[in-house]
Amino acid sequence: MSQIPLELVNLEQARGRYGAEVDEYAHFFYATDPLADAVIEDFERVGWQRGFEMLARALDHGADAVAGAPQSLKALFRHVDRVPDWVDWQRMDLGARTFQRGGIHANVVLSAVSLMVAYRSSVANKPLLFTRALEQMAPRRLAETGRFVVAVCQAGGLRRGAEGFKLALRVRLMHAKVRHLIQRSPRWDEARWGAPINQANMAGTTMLFSLALVDGLRKLGFHISEREGAAVMHLWRYAGWLSGVDERLLFDDEESARHLYELGSLIQPGADDGGRALAAALSKAPQLHARNPVEKAVGRVVVRYIDGMAWALNGEELAEDLRIRHRPWRHAIHLSRMMIRPLEGFRRSVPYGSRLFAAWGNRTMHRGIAVQLRGLDADFKPPVRLPSVPPPSVIRAA
Repeated sequence: MSQIPLELVNLEQARGRYGAEVDEYAHFFYATDPLADAVIEDFERVGWQRGFEMLARALDHGADAVAGAPQSLKALFRHVDRVPDWVDWQRMDLGARTFQRGGIHANVVLSAVSLMVAYRSSVANKPLLFTRALEQMAPRRLAETGRFVVAVCQAGGLRRGAEGFKLALRVRLMHAKVRHLIQRSPRWDEARWGAPINQANMAGTTMLFSLALVDGLRKLGFHISEREGAAVMHLWRYAGWLSGVDERLLFDDEESARHLYELGSLIQPGADDGGRALAAALSKAPQLHARNPVEKAVGRVVVRYIDGMAWALNGEELAEDLRIRHRPWRHAIHLSRMMIRPLEGFRRSVPYGSRLFAAWGNRTMHRGIAVQLRGLDADFKPPVRLPSVPPPSVIRAA
């Protein structure tokens, strides 16, 4: 088996720029999460329902309180219950407040940038395409992503027992369960795509929730200092660690995060039909649960605004590759900046302005997530089985 997925691109160009680091990074496309994978193997043995009930009790009371807990579950919790020496809770709280200041605009950046960039990679989006119908997948993905990110980005959100900590572990085992199912599928082509939900892809997701989000907020007019940006990176370094990302792929400042992000972006292939279908389904999500004509009208505007931000914040190459609609709405970013920049100036000029704006932004984010969750199951429940027939784009690629 090749140690470099066959669908990666621009390898010689990347080696010329990054040297041996390219091949070292490519190795992570075949690396997974042994601690979580072992738990899933044991959950299959004891029964999925009982296994995830054990997980819930371990999250609330610790693995030692779980009767009959497999050694793999105890090993996972011994690992995550030990806080690494490099964790700085004050820095993480600053990172959380920095994110919260974005308010509803942070949710916009998650939709228009973080998820769209992920969908563009035909390698990274394959596990999503294996799991369920596109029309159901993208809205639930948006709701789950928003709930997870907002939970992580609370003061103390990653302390033992906090919701962010619990969701990081639930996401980790959900990924392991999906990986377990996909690895048994004869349609998965490991030589072309690497392992499903591999370390490179998990680290990429962490960068999309940290570096890409900070970049997007700055483009919208938010002032985020170097210290604040580094605090966001530190917050997601620990969130990534809890989620099973290899420490060698984690980062503590924007420079190191950007270095890895640019390396990964260079060798990732562009969009395929599956990624375009995911992007289209995600774009429609704000309209799905409108209950009356007014909500439908608002939903149409929100769809156009987010599509416009995808054009403005990512650039034409990505937007055209994903065939994102409503190109003229890219100019809406100027109106957003006209509103955000004066507010940012006011925030920076008044005592405790950052804390006040963070509290206000946090409330608006929670309201936005509540709207996204309406009618959607966002409990991070892994699928019991894969659909018998994957989407056509997967069949054509296999």
